[in-house]
Amino acid sequence: MCWYSGLECEIDIQKTIQMVRSQRSGMVQTELQYKFVYLAVKHFMDTAQRLVEEQVTMSAFSLETRWYNLKKTIVNTLCSLLYVFMRKALPSVL
Repeated sequence: MCWYSGLECEIDIQKTIQMVRSQRSGMVQTELQYKFVYLAVKHFMDTAQRLVEEQVTMSAFSLETRWYNLKKTIVNTLCSLLYVFMRKALPSVL
């Protein structure tokens, strides 16, 4: 979870994983799965930073609108990737 918007935010991965587990028991249990989550969040932040920097000069939308659209797209992609990874890691649970 990110407690405020923008790229300079604190992300509580442990709390987020606990929230996911409350909805899907057995999610993210091994060291490899935790590493994947941390790498996915890092990739998200790096990509978001790069895309925001590119869009600042290219778009007529307000910065807040661009960030909202970008965040929504990346979060949806990240959730899809995590779901696919977890289906392969725990096929009997999903």
